[in-house]
This record gives sequence, C-alpha cells and structure tokens, in this order.
Amino acid sequence: MNLKYLNEKIKQSSYTTIEIANMLEISRTILWRYRTGAVQMSFDTAVKLAKILEIEITDLITKENL
Repeated sequence: MNLKYLNEKIKQSSYTTIEIANMLEISRTILWRYRTGAVQMSFDTAVKLAKILEIEITDLITKENL
C-alpha cells in the first residue's frame, strides 16, 4: 500500500475523513490506522476506498511516491 499516495488522495478528496470512514463502515480511528500503516486494510476495503477516492486500485497499491 502506498501510504503517501493514499494520504494525498484523501486530502484532495471532497470528503472529510469522518465521511470516508462512514462510507467504509469503519471508525475514524481504523481509517487513521490504515493511513499510518499501523493496520493493513483488507482487499475489499481497499477496493471500496479506491472507488470513493475515484482512483484505480492498482495505483493505490503500486503508485510510486509523489
């Protein structure tokens, strides 16, 4: 998971972190843990997050650091 890319896309999103967490049906704390790499998200969650952020799942997984 490219955490730098993930965090950049979340910041660029029109959604707040609370809204994203709600759409993923997780707590804001779990989303933060995903963003910091403390917890690895499931593939299904990564797919949902990619859809929310309107990015390709392959970019989320393999995109080089910005």
